[in-house]
Amino acid sequence: MLQNNSIVLSITIVNYNMREMLEPCLKSVILYTTGINYEIIVIDNNSTDESVEMVRNLFPQVKAIQNKNNRYVAGGFNQAFEQSSGKYIVIMDPDIEIKDNVFLKLINFLERNQTIGAVGTGLYSPDNELYTFCYNRDNNWWYLFFNFTLIGRIFRKQKEKLRKQFYYNGWDRKTSRYVDWVDTALTVRRVVFEQVGFYDENFKLYFIQNDLCKRVREAGWGVYYWAEGKIIHKISQGINKENFSKISSIYRHDMEHFISKYYRLIPAKLLMFLINITRILLHFFLLFNLYQPKKNIVFGTLPK
Repeated sequence: MLQNNSIVLSITIVNYNMREMLEPCLKSVILYTTGINYEIIVIDNNSTDESVEMVRNLFPQVKAIQNKNNRYVAGGFNQAFEQSSGKYIVIMDPDIEIKDNVFLKLINFLERNQTIGAVGTGLYSPDNELYTFCYNRDNNWWYLFFNFTLIGRIFRKQKEKLRKQFYYNGWDRKTSRYVDWVDTALTVRRVVFEQVGFYDENFKLYFIQNDLCKRVREAGWGVYYWAEGKIIHKISQGINKENFSKISSIYRHDMEHFISKYYRLIPAKLLMFLINITRILLHFFLLFNLYQPKKNIVFGTLPK
């Protein structure tokens, strides 16, 4: 049963120069989250847009902590987790808004389903489009190999087969089910964190949710997508503000760490070698206008 005299829910947010998104995010959480004792913890990774000042002036009930340097997503959330006291912890981005009491619904769901350790729910665009790519199977060596090297351009059928498997081909996200991992707005039991640990800070921005959910499942807990809730997510708002070349480098770093962690060092080094060869060739083709560039975070390419 939920306890009325203690913090039940800790809502944790890591912010970096997203003041214009953070304000409506916090307004929506405070407006719609009722009937439960909760706390909001915002970790700011040394923003320069006066995000912390805004939080402290407009939302004095929010605990805002400003770092002197950028601890990235993994380090920032770990800092928030350490500061939290709720039985349940929500991991959310500042470019998220809620439109109803969705967190209470998610907690009630977890109360009814004691074997589920972490749950996510429907993610929608501001135009009310249900995203279908935020709840996937685990990243694996073969999927990344075919998806991000020239081999995938040669063996297109195999690449497409692996992509369909990764994205749960045929599932429209309108029904609930167990999943390998949840991309964002994840609600986790505190007891699960106590059992499996917090985020691996060898990651910076990417693969951290897959890593966490994989450890949750390996500990015997379920990871679940509950289709009956709704959260608005303005995807990649934070990434769009950063130098794309830097973000691309971080993505490859985090990918290599994930593969090293679960497939060992040599397969990881081989994968990254093949990806880097592909990157070099693509940039060579771009130099001579032999390739029409698309936005690709692994290769660091953007449309002209």
